[in-house]
Amino acid sequence: MADRSSILFGLIVGGTVGGLLTLFNTPVSGKKLIQKLESNKNLIQSQFSDVKESGIDLKEQIVTSSTHSSETIKNITKDLRESFENWDKITSESRKSIQKELSEIENSIKIMEKPLNKQ
Repeated sequence: MADRSSILFGLIVGGTVGGLLTLFNTPVSGKKLIQKLESNKNLIQSQFSDVKESGIDLKEQIVTSSTHSSETIKNITKDLRESFENWDKITSESRKSIQKELSEIENSIKIMEKPLNKQ
């Protein structure tokens, strides 16, 4: 955003300076020069007003987006937590059964190894 505002500011200042240089280097009567300066002043004020409004709109969009993002992240976190807890409940019995079977297999291997160790 800083790059855009810097570029926009540079364009406005450059346009203003260029306009003023043109006005001062152009042979024009005093009244016409004052009218042109007034016109340019009004144009610049209008452009600054537009930039200000754009900045305010952008700020509001950022606030709205960050609020919405925060709520979305909270909802996703809650959903993931609930999903994990549900998975944990569903798989708890299966994990216990697998652990029991592994323990039985280890015991069987130990029993089978005893005669081999005696030899």
